[in-house]
Amino acid sequence: MSKNLARGLSIIVVGAVLAVTVVGVAAASGHQNTEPNKAVDPYFAVATTPDAAIAAVKAIVETPVRSLAAGGMAAPTQRTTDLTASGPYDGDLFRYYKVIGRDVYAMVDVHDSHVASLVLANCAPTGYSGSSISPDKAMAIASDYLAAHGVSTDSLAPVVVAKDRGEVKTFQVTWQKTINSAEVPDLRFVELDASTGIVFVMRNASRPYSTPPAASVSANDAVSRAEQAVIGLDGPAVTKPAFSVSETKLQVAFSASGSQQLIWQVMVRRTDLGQRADAFVVTVDAMTGKTVVMQ
Repeated sequence: MSKNLARGLSIIVVGAVLAVTVVGVAAASGHQNTEPNKAVDPYFAVATTPDAAIAAVKAIVETPVRSLAAGGMAAPTQRTTDLTASGPYDGDLFRYYKVIGRDVYAMVDVHDSHVASLVLANCAPTGYSGSSISPDKAMAIASDYLAAHGVSTDSLAPVVVAKDRGEVKTFQVTWQKTINSAEVPDLRFVELDASTGIVFVMRNASRPYSTPPAASVSANDAVSRAEQAVIGLDGPAVTKPAFSVSETKLQVAFSASGSQQLIWQVMVRRTDLGQRADAFVVTVDAMTGKTVVMQ
């Protein structure tokens, strides 16, 4: 169970926020780069090696975190002797190496070798014990975990969310910077077992970016455009199309050529189709209104 959950989260962890079509992006499904990207963006220049990526992951995984032991349970040991690196791959925000082993799933930024996402299979919760740490304790553990690995939160305010996955319960602690109401590539994220306080997911999604302008397309307009784009994608409506929008957020993103963009991400579902209803992620360019549907 723990490794299945970890494998799923290895996609979610970058997909949820790093990717503009989630988050999640997703960056985890980026294509392998076989030739140097000729984009103007200097960030795409390959500056590190696969060996450096493996070393960066080992440095985090093998660093003990005292705050977890102080909470009454130490994290299980993660094997690092079998780590291999592949890539580089081009994601939605950055170029990365994929570093994988039996216990570890990670993505390492090619530009500066920082570990952008990390999932620890042996630490993933296997069930709920019936007891839980407090949200304040979860925030303290997450903060200590980042500090122990030299990851700064840049004075960002954390947000703690309790997640109930049925048989397992976790806390997600997020530090996200916003400018002009837009989420920018400056995010830290930790997910931990609500019963034990053991961290099993860490993200450090950061890369150079320019200050985004105010959006020309409003949130309401973005939702309207998203709904119109979804009409007809899942068969003809029996009645007047009805929609459920679960999330709308403004994000800085980057094109395949490295150009910075500002997009609305809208998660929308057709609710008039019964069991045939599908959820869609729709991106709307916040400056031009151009709309792209991802399922």
